[in-house]
Amino acid sequence: MIFDGICLRKIVAELRTALIGGKLNKVFVPSKNELLLSFYSHGLQYALAISIASDCYHLNLTTRSKPNPLKASNFCMLLRKHLIGFHLEKIEMKDLERIVFFRFTGYNEMNDPTSKTLVVELMGKHSNVLLLNDNQTIIDSLRHLDIDSGSMRDILPAHPYTMPSSSKQSILACKDIQAFIQLFEKEQGKPLDQVIPAFFTGISKNYVQAFLNEKQLSNEVTPEILQAFYQFFQEELEKIHVTETSSTPILTLNFACDDFYAEKEEKQIYESFRSNLIRLVSEDLKKVRKKLEHMEEKLKECDSMEKYKLYGELLTANLYQYKTERLSEITLSNYYNNEEITIPLEDRYSLADNAKRYFKKYTKLKNAFEIVQKQKKETLQELDYLGSILYEIEEANTLEDLTNIYEEMESNLVYQSKKSAPSKYTIKEKSSSSYLSFTIDGYPVYVGKNNLQNDELTLKVARKTDYWFHTKEIHGSHVILRVESGKPEPSMDTLVKCAKLAAKYSKARYSSSVPVDYTQVKYVKKPSGAKPGMVIYTNYKTIYVTNELK
Repeated sequence: MIFDGICLRKIVAELRTALIGGKLNKVFVPSKNELLLSFYSHGLQYALAISIASDCYHLNLTTRSKPNPLKASNFCMLLRKHLIGFHLEKIEMKDLERIVFFRFTGYNEMNDPTSKTLVVELMGKHSNVLLLNDNQTIIDSLRHLDIDSGSMRDILPAHPYTMPSSSKQSILACKDIQAFIQLFEKEQGKPLDQVIPAFFTGISKNYVQAFLNEKQLSNEVTPEILQAFYQFFQEELEKIHVTETSSTPILTLNFACDDFYAEKEEKQIYESFRSNLIRLVSEDLKKVRKKLEHMEEKLKECDSMEKYKLYGELLTANLYQYKTERLSEITLSNYYNNEEITIPLEDRYSLADNAKRYFKKYTKLKNAFEIVQKQKKETLQELDYLGSILYEIEEANTLEDLTNIYEEMESNLVYQSKKSAPSKYTIKEKSSSSYLSFTIDGYPVYVGKNNLQNDELTLKVARKTDYWFHTKEIHGSHVILRVESGKPEPSMDTLVKCAKLAAKYSKARYSSSVPVDYTQVKYVKKPSGAKPGMVIYTNYKTIYVTNELK
């Protein structure tokens, strides 16, 4: 979408056909960069969306609602105070500057007629929305800027409003084609898509490139190409004029922009949400791996427990020979292999006390070994579960999928930091996701898209006689082959096709030979306390398949 001055002029022309004379009845500020105005005009309700985000600035009618903050911002309250109930009298642009003036008329608290102007400046990172009184003085703005902070002008309450300055000319001032061509006498042979945007305000490089592509012309400044561009631009102006004089609302470009920016915004939210989830899981993985390293160190310490037990046994067996002696070490015969063994001792203790100390060390390490082994098993399960979550996030294609994964994470992850959780706005819109469904050789086949779906599909939806497929020791989806009552058992060819589907929806989707286990659902169980998606199964067979990604 080329949102330059020409595009904005077309949008404004369409807005005039729908909003002029309309009454402003609602104002919302969904976020720090957005504004939503609701109009009642010619018997219809319209919503005007304004965004001043530097990478997504736009202005157009919309049919999409936005979550409304529980607490309205100061600027939102100000607009409600000054503009609610006012009628839109004019919508104006100066040349092709990306600045739109919405002039409202109404009555003040004293019931005197008054006017206010809402100024929308769409200029990349310098974009802003301002409210002016009838003397063109700033009442307030969405962003406050001043010269001291690096701005080219003051945008502060009670300051007079001034237009941003520009060294570029207006192409609308060129009324004669010859005069237009003469402006570029010194630019002959240079790239047209650089010269035109640098010379005129409101014309983007993309707009010039679109012209060259449509007319199949070379990208250089020549009298012939300049003439073609001037004629092309004049035809565009005529189309805008026809739109402005239409007696019925024409909103084609407005709703095209609405679709484009809604899709772009959803994509941005999806990418941001996905990155946040990956970051959260990566942080958890790092913590779990560090915990596992500590456990391994502890288990390594436990390797010496049998040695301490042996020391204690040998010392106890030889007490009768060294009852009163205090030694720093002693060499005894190991009656298990008849080899000599030297045992270090604390000479401040008797041989019996040294034996007790070694038995105590042995008992302590033995208990620690049992506890740490159990903890290690749980930690490995946690590590495996985090790996499955990471796989789900990488495979998620929609915001709905990510929302479901996030809810699972909130309920089941131990280490997840609530402070670094994704914004609630990104998960506000929610609808239930369905399983993937296929038909293989006349049999219905279902595939879970995340751990929660895998559990529900396997444990609640599937029948005991259905077949269950999953890649062997590899993260992936549960695949259910439904066998209807009275239908013959699936052939091996059908089972192989289902196994290929399980391989496709797994972390091994790019591998050449993937082991896939399958069994009937009645042999699949979920251990008590197991994480979502984790099951155990018996009476299974394994098929090695080559994944045929398409």
